[in-house]
This record gives sequence, C-alpha cells and structure tokens, in this order.
Amino acid sequence: MKFAAAILIAVFVTVAEGANKCAIQDGHDLEQFSKRTLKMMVPCKYNAVLQQCGPYKVTVTPGQRWLYPTYIIDSVWIAVENTETGHTWEGRSSNKLAALYIVKGEEGGRSPISKKEGDYNTEDLFTITSTTKDVTIAEKKGVFSITVGPFDFNGNKNRDSRMEFVCNAEDELEEYPKQFCGSKEGKEIKVRTEKLFINKKRIDLTIMHDVFTDTSVVQTNPLCKESVRILTQDCANETERAEAIKTCHHILDSNGHTECVVKFACDPMDVFKNCLQYACSGYTDEDACERVGQAIDMCREFPELTPKVKEANCYKDLLTAEDNPYYVSKKSKKNKN
Repeated sequence: MKFAAAILIAVFVTVAEGANKCAIQDGHDLEQFSKRTLKMMVPCKYNAVLQQCGPYKVTVTPGQRWLYPTYIIDSVWIAVENTETGHTWEGRSSNKLAALYIVKGEEGGRSPISKKEGDYNTEDLFTITSTTKDVTIAEKKGVFSITVGPFDFNGNKNRDSRMEFVCNAEDELEEYPKQFCGSKEGKEIKVRTEKLFINKKRIDLTIMHDVFTDTSVVQTNPLCKESVRILTQDCANETERAEAIKTCHHILDSNGHTECVVKFACDPMDVFKNCLQYACSGYTDEDACERVGQAIDMCREFPELTPKVKEANCYKDLLTAEDNPYYVSKKSKKNKN
C-alpha cells in the first residue's frame, strides 16, 4: 500500500569498519558519534552534523515538527563543500519527496532531494538508492552517506521517523554544540551543562538552550526564528537565558504538558515563544504573561512556569488540572492499581 501521507527520511548505509555514525531514531532520539543519546524535543531546526569528512565539509540540518504525541523529522537540509576544489552543493529533502521516491522511484525524473544552490550536479556527486523503508544519498566514492527513513501517517509501513549520517573518513570530530552529533568522547555536553545550569544532569536544558541560541541556523518556521531572536537579544545575558529555558522548557520537552497545550491552545511553539518573551522581560511583560496563562490554563502544573503566572495574576482565575477536585494523577492511578 502506498505511503499516502508519509514523512521524511533517514540515512542508512553499510558502515565501514572505523566509520563514524550519528543517527536519529523515533524522530527525536539523536545518538551522537559517542553513542550518547540526546532527546531533541524541539519543533525547529538544528545542525546535527557540521563536520569535515574526507575532502568535504558536510552540514546536515534536520527540521522537526510536533505530531501528536511526539516529534518527527520533517525535513533535512544538506550542504556539501569540497574544501580542495571549492565546489559546492546545497539542497533539501522533504516528506513528500522522500515518500514519493520510495513509492514511484525515478518515474518522471523524480528525486528524493531537491538542489537549491551550488556548482555540483546532483548526479555527479551522489548515488541514490532506496528500499521500501528509506532513501540513501551516498557520495559517489563512499566518503559519506545520509539515509532518510519516512514516517507513514497511516501506520502501514513505518512509524519510526529516522535519519543517519555516516562518515567513512577518519577526520577529527567537531565537539558539541558546534554539531549536535558531538565528538567521539562526547564529554563536552556534561561540562557545558554544569557551566550553564550548575547541575550537570540537566542535559535537556542545555540542548534547548543551544538550539535557540544558535543564530547560524536558518529557521524557516517564523516561531522558531522569533524564539531565537528573543533568547539571544531580549535576554540580557547567559544567566537570564538559562533562567528563561528553565522556566519554559516543559512546554516543548514534556509530552504531557505539550499535549495539554496543544489541546487547549494551538501550536506549542507559539506558547514557548510567548513564555520566552515573558521570561526575558524579567517577568514584567503582562501581555505575554496573559497569553501564556491562557495556554496553560487547566493543564497540570508547569513546575517553574505556573507559580510565576499565578503570582503575577496576569491571567485571572488560572487553574491547574490539580485544582479540579476530580483530578487523579497518573501516579495515583498506578498506586490504586
């Protein structure tokens, strides 16, 4: 049966001995080169790979979206520069391109990637193959490959949105946060977390901080773009930025909270953007506070956010799910059973 509304890609290839591999599973679980897994709970773009691989500088930028009840890969931007010759190729894949290629192949000149810029011809740089579950875009001589595995909305083929990058050259790996795939050791994210948030276990906060402070990524979602601007320009310093992330992160990275926001509001990124605006104003922007309060009303408490909105009294009669006398938490249900 066809992928009626299938979604994007993953990158899978035969991995040579000693190759470096970074992969995304389940749409948001990024396994770094070091094998450490990062939870990428953001509906925006980030540089998974920004790495020299043989003669090429390769950039792989996945773009994610929220699809109840989780995140999936929605697009992948690929940029390749041959640092020896100066030749370049830039382009992207999308849900539709990858899914249609899997179903129909090269019929009508179809391709799973669309070139946007550069002097390399796609067919001169890449070999493209596919299976019933994924598309592989490999450099002609096998220096690197990107495999993209689509998500099938109908659940007939594949419910796992995946992506994988493999470099078969032995170049030194760039550290996190320059690329989210990180270095071979992968220790730098813990050091960075301890510096930003004191508690080195709060890697989740560091990930969100680094997505929304990276001004080098071109965010095509206006809400992502505005969130980056607010965090980097309206927050005065790193202390304020860290505080804003601690206040707002549950909106995006706690499924239960995200589901509630989507149910009673609309786009979780809209609520997150308003929350950053409120936090970066020093909690003085009453309009942003009211918009946040309206979005989180009747949701279970957001640990750092709900108390601030209640104290500000910017949204009258703000209630949490716990205020409902008939509310029973999941934990209580388990205890009863």
